[in-house]
Amino acid sequence: MSPSNDRVSVIRQLILDPEVGLKPYLQEKLDLENRLTDFKAIPGSPYGYVTGKLSIDLISSTTEILDPPGDTQYSDTHFELRVTQLVSVVLSIALNKDIEDEWSIAAAEIQTILDVYIVRWSQKAREKGLIEEDVDFIEGSLDFLNDLSAEIVREFEVTYSMDK
Repeated sequence: MSPSNDRVSVIRQLILDPEVGLKPYLQEKLDLENRLTDFKAIPGSPYGYVTGKLSIDLISSTTEILDPPGDTQYSDTHFELRVTQLVSVVLSIALNKDIEDEWSIAAAEIQTILDVYIVRWSQKAREKGLIEEDVDFIEGSLDFLNDLSAEIVREFEVTYSMDK
């Protein structure tokens, strides 16, 4: 995707687009208010998205055109800008007091569910040609903010072309 003023950036599409974006996908799949009875989203926007470390690689490929076979007539070199972007998903949750003894187990379950949905989302984004490969490594943290709330952070990289 070539940068232009009338196009939406790839990273904006990846996070916010109603059809392929991570935020709408996670909101639909997790639906914290209705599906997860042990937790509730902390008021306000329960999801935060932070982009971090960014690297850009210039990938070149050369195609040699042979005519007649064995003789090089000319070669064509193509350059592609490939971006690798760190994405962090931040989810703040509040504990249901009824499960206070199992708080850390339940929070770990939410982390696992979140990771599964991030991988599934990346598969959809790759199939649509937005990213180069599925997310296959996720790391992050689980921070207990106080006795009744926690912040789950999941970090992963996405790689996409700026020239599509």
